[in-house]
Amino acid sequence: MIVVVGILAAITIVAYNGVQQRAQDAKIRSVANQFAKAFQSWSVQSGKTTAPGGSGSTAYTDGVCVGGGGGWMLASIGYACTIDTVLVGAGLIPSSLVSTVPNTQTNRPGSYSTLMLYGCPTTTNTTQYAIMYALNTPDTQEVAKVRNTCVAGGAYGPFDTYGMNGGFVFSLSS
Repeated sequence: MIVVVGILAAITIVAYNGVQQRAQDAKIRSVANQFAKAFQSWSVQSGKTTAPGGSGSTAYTDGVCVGGGGGWMLASIGYACTIDTVLVGAGLIPSSLVSTVPNTQTNRPGSYSTLMLYGCPTTTNTTQYAIMYALNTPDTQEVAKVRNTCVAGGAYGPFDTYGMNGGFVFSLSS
């Protein structure tokens, strides 16, 4: 009888962990979608189609991050100004949005943010961006779509260096 109870407990714990990880992945994707929509709104409002900075080493000033070019969201990873700082300053996302993203740190190297924004470097459409994220359960189809769109299937730092394992591409108005 004790063995049966132990087996049932083990099955329950494994099932619960799977449900919890899927919920975290859904939250990450939801925040990424909200972020992309806010970035698109920022582009329309500002008339700009270039990321407003990111991984900036200087403070947020006059609506932009001075220095930096795209990349990390969430200033707590060590940058003075990240793209979410600009979107919060413009009133397009709440200040708590990016910080609500579950930490999937155990799945990747270093102390990196769960979300990244990068321009698609090899596309002719310079208003295309990729939001990548670190999921508990990698999504190889999402990774393949971003790779094929942004780097013709080749190496791409967010996936290859920073352990991102999901994402999507979106465009800004031009």
